[in-house]
Amino acid sequence: MALLRRGYDRALAILTEHRAALDALAKTLLEEEQVTGEVVKTLINGNSDASGKDAKKEEPNE
Repeated sequence: MALLRRGYDRALAILTEHRAALDALAKTLLEEEQVTGEVVKTLINGNSDASGKDAKKEEPNE
């Protein structure tokens, strides 16, 4: 039981620490529905203004 509690506490601490990045990712996903890995990396690294629109411009047209 102690092992589960430590794991839970650690997961909660990590999620709490990165709450702003997770909220930014959720907001972007709600707006764009899809994002690239680069957008996810940008959001996680602290740029809450990233959007899939910039990443989509870099993708080649098919």
